[in-house]
Amino acid sequence: MPLYDDAPLPTSLRAAGYGADGQGAVLTPPVLNENYTQLRHFLRMALRWATERYASYHIWAVQPLTIDDLPSCEDLCAQYLSAGLTLRGLRPMVGTEGMLIFSARGLPHWQEPFRRLHLDDPALSRVLERGYAAADFGWGKQGMELLLRASG
Repeated sequence: MPLYDDAPLPTSLRAAGYGADGQGAVLTPPVLNENYTQLRHFLRMALRWATERYASYHIWAVQPLTIDDLPSCEDLCAQYLSAGLTLRGLRPMVGTEGMLIFSARGLPHWQEPFRRLHLDDPALSRVLERGYAAADFGWGKQGMELLLRASG
């Protein structure tokens, strides 16, 4: 979906400062995510299409954060990160605990991991606002652990 569209999703992203100039695109959350092989293929195909079509602009992707169904949310986030997206923000959104915002552009120079956080950690939003991002993850006893890093 182009960022200049008047639909609620691109409008809210522009208002939050993501693609404020209206140039670029946002990948909407996939409808079917039970089949990981199809989902990974879909994400890579959509990302490739968007980067070809909007080559000189920024590509964003979003995912609702649903704490009530955290394992499914973690699985989808892991698919986004595995497809090459980078978690860059967590913004408030009506009807969910928040909206995870991913960028198609990674950080050019990674520093060592700053810290590990879970999707339901209250500090995640603040750390992302300070310019940290997550492109890597692991699995621990409490579920998915995001490795937050800064660009060097």
